[in-house]
Amino acid sequence: MLVVNNMTELFDPIHKLNKVPSTAFVREHNIKIFNAGQRIYFVELDNYTCYTFRHLYNGDLIGIIRELFKMEDVDLGMYLIIHTYHKAISNGEDGLEAVITHPIYSQFVNTNDFRLEIGQWSNAPIFSPFVKEKPQNLSTRITSSKLVKAILAGQIEKVICNGNHTDNWGLDQDENFWQGEWDIFDFADKIWNGNRYIISRSGNTIHVWWSAYEWSESYTVYIKE
Repeated sequence: MLVVNNMTELFDPIHKLNKVPSTAFVREHNIKIFNAGQRIYFVELDNYTCYTFRHLYNGDLIGIIRELFKMEDVDLGMYLIIHTYHKAISNGEDGLEAVITHPIYSQFVNTNDFRLEIGQWSNAPIFSPFVKEKPQNLSTRITSSKLVKAILAGQIEKVICNGNHTDNWGLDQDENFWQGEWDIFDFADKIWNGNRYIISRSGNTIHVWWSAYEWSESYTVYIKE
């Protein structure tokens, strides 16, 4: 996952040094962005309003955002969409109609290749890396929820995946069984709504694991000293 202050940062060359993430969180707009099934989603994290653009592109997340917005200031484009929608809704008007008929909408959105839909994200609760949490007592029983709160409170140093197995053995091997250091927020996003994990602490480390049939996950979490 990529966490940035604004959408313009998504195009910072520093992010090209690593694999382009499939998910991005933007602090300025308090949104989660992800691409799936030829749809790119922009979900507001405070109210779950979801702006979905259907498209036929097969590129990565950042490349698709470049194709979507016709203006260099993508933050202004996103602001205009969100602001126009909520202003219309507060006036009892059709929010989607207000956005797509905005006088300059077609000037900053690629309307030839992208079709906008607006609704409420209802698939599942969404993790937010922008939530501020108080430090947790990690000397008592640790649950997935408590561990995520500890991550958001800055108590965790790093997360190491010891090896995950799925029913796609070929992909597991290609990805070296997902072993190595993980992005802390990626890990939090994975476990925060997962009550299946068994969690135990030994000294300054926390072991998180789960297993069922051919599926298994194992992580070592290091607490900041």
